[in-house]
Amino acid sequence: MAITRRQSRKLPPPPAVGADADSDSSLTELESADDIESEKAGDPDGGPSSRARGKPPAKRAKKGTGAAAKAPQRIVRKRTAKLSQLPSMPLDVLYEVFGHVGPADLLSLSRASKALRHILMSRKSIGLWKGAVKNAGAPECPADLSEPAWAHLIFGGSRCQSCGTKGVIKVDFYLKRRLCAWCKKRELINSVKFEKQCPDFDPTIMELVPYTITITGGWAHDYISESKSFLRDDIYEMSQMLGAYQSDVHMHKPGAEKALEDFKAARMERVAAIATSARELENWFDRADYERLNAARQAKQERKDAIIARFVELGYHHDDAKHAVDREEGRSDRPLTEKIWTRIRQQLEPVVEEFKAYRQVRERGHLIRARQASLRALYKDFKKTLLPSQWANLPSDTDFLQFAECHDLVNLETNDPLSESDLAGFMGKLPALTSSWIARRKNEISRNIPGSASNTGSAGPSSAIDVDGAVDLDLLEAATSVFVCGTEGCIVRALIFSHHGKEPLVGLNHALSHVCDRSRFNTFYYSGGQSQLMDLSYTSQVTFSDRGSAAMKSLLGTLGLDAKRATRADLDREDPRLVCMVCKPKPMSGGSGRPAWSWIECVSHFITEKSHELPRWQLLTPEQTQHAKQQEGLDQLLGSREIWTCNHCSTYFENLKTKLQVTDHVKQVHGIVSPSEGTDLFIGPKARCPAVQRTMVLMEVTPPRAPLPPKYSNYICKQCPASSTRRFGEQGIVAHLRDKHKVTEPGPEHFGR
Repeated sequence: MAITRRQSRKLPPPPAVGADADSDSSLTELESADDIESEKAGDPDGGPSSRARGKPPAKRAKKGTGAAAKAPQRIVRKRTAKLSQLPSMPLDVLYEVFGHVGPADLLSLSRASKALRHILMSRKSIGLWKGAVKNAGAPECPADLSEPAWAHLIFGGSRCQSCGTKGVIKVDFYLKRRLCAWCKKRELINSVKFEKQCPDFDPTIMELVPYTITITGGWAHDYISESKSFLRDDIYEMSQMLGAYQSDVHMHKPGAEKALEDFKAARMERVAAIATSARELENWFDRADYERLNAARQAKQERKDAIIARFVELGYHHDDAKHAVDREEGRSDRPLTEKIWTRIRQQLEPVVEEFKAYRQVRERGHLIRARQASLRALYKDFKKTLLPSQWANLPSDTDFLQFAECHDLVNLETNDPLSESDLAGFMGKLPALTSSWIARRKNEISRNIPGSASNTGSAGPSSAIDVDGAVDLDLLEAATSVFVCGTEGCIVRALIFSHHGKEPLVGLNHALSHVCDRSRFNTFYYSGGQSQLMDLSYTSQVTFSDRGSAAMKSLLGTLGLDAKRATRADLDREDPRLVCMVCKPKPMSGGSGRPAWSWIECVSHFITEKSHELPRWQLLTPEQTQHAKQQEGLDQLLGSREIWTCNHCSTYFENLKTKLQVTDHVKQVHGIVSPSEGTDLFIGPKARCPAVQRTMVLMEVTPPRAPLPPKYSNYICKQCPASSTRRFGEQGIVAHLRDKHKVTEPGPEHFGR
């Protein structure tokens, strides 16, 4: 008994799909009306009979037993397609309907059923194919193809007509085929390799078959080649046709030679016509492809514009909607309908909201930065009303923007920039605000000194603290008041500072003028969809240095200066050069030496070198100091750099010049005949200059070594050849004569000097 699919629970194997499954091989020729009628005669329904198609007889339904059989059976009505009766309509009506269908739709209809195939593939339907191709803007069908085959070649999809691979966009109009790169490599024969691949064929065959000029090798992606390529099947077919004519010639049939020549001439003419037509078709295809892409691009843009217009009607900003439309839903070229809009609005509206929040934060950031720029410009104008020597103690731009009054102006709720009235009112408050800031900064710095009332609750041992716990600001200007900056990443150094450690801040004014490099911090950032202002409330990082104070006291003792009265200005005036006697000397030519440092580098050295328990310095002699300064070239370096400014005006506020230029300015503009450094001109507080390279000073001279005794005496052996240059000592020459020359009693005749 045969086993059915229901009994075996296995599906039959899928039908075999040939390599040309998607091609229109059955549509290469139109069928005649007589052929269609003859096929209809075999089947009353208009197609082949059921027995001819091999349809098995209907199976008898099985009747079950038990409860399942007694239960009422659900009646399932077979659905019939709404267009199933379409082929039964009058032909004139069908032709009228099909006349409005495009070529691709005609191809789909011709494959829908046998009945539709017979109608559309009839020679009576040739007008439909011509009209559809013409309405689509395609050229007329070439003479070597049928109308359905031509429609299939252009509008039948992008599958390879040999293997069915998708994505084959280009059509080879020379061969009238759509082939992928692999099939071109497999099915085409290049003229260069013709003799190797077809050794038994006459090379003249290549002149009689259509050819293509695209590359067929590993890079066969529609690149133009100078050589020709031919279909392998065309070569074989032409060899058989040509062989038949040549056979007639060999058999000496009448007119055989003329028939062969006429055949070759006709074929060569046909090949030339195909090549000419192919070039025209390629130009048309390129233009049509460009127009298609341009139309698709325009349709996408129209869809984007329609979506943007819908969001603008809802109250959103045009730019927010534009950014959101660039997402996946905004890249389609289908027209925007109400149904599509309802669907994509749910997907795009959250994105629009996100861009809206980001834009508002960005615009708020631009407004805040613009307000900060206005306040900085106002602060610059205020600085110009003061003496340039006072600029160093003023707050930096970063500290200035941290004022509560600045913060309120910057973060106004309005969306307008600062007005002239706001800036004018704030300008009058600047003197009091800056004075208050300087006083607060002084208290913060002095509070770090050990023994202050704010730290211990009572007066400490520091001489800078009064009995009432108040800080004596005059005593804080003493050189022994050494501070250091604890801000991480602070790289600000003195102009003549070459030590690898941080610059110590000597005296209160020096500490107040120190500005850390905090440009890497941003006052505004975006987080969680809202604008956030970074908390930059000022916290002093300048602290008192015990090691720096100890190093300074030792250094002042070495210089013979009073530790209670000496100031930074006194040390700059002396400008000594010292060496650290705790460090090990370094070898140098003539002995050992130590680096000569300025006084501020000595303090920094002791602060950095934690291994030094106590500082110990040695002052260089005037000769050594003069030699060290000449090697440094500090005066020439500072004089040639654009780091100087005038102390009487703000001409060089942000445009520092050389010392000579500023000196001439003071003489000519301010009428000062002999300008003095520090009073009339000074180095700008924000000036930058390369560090001076310190020199080594010879501290210990190595005594000359005693000459070494000669390794050998001037004795030569007279027994050895005269060319020998060997020298011996007294004992050596005796041992040599005895061992080498067997002389038991050496004498003057055996050796000499």
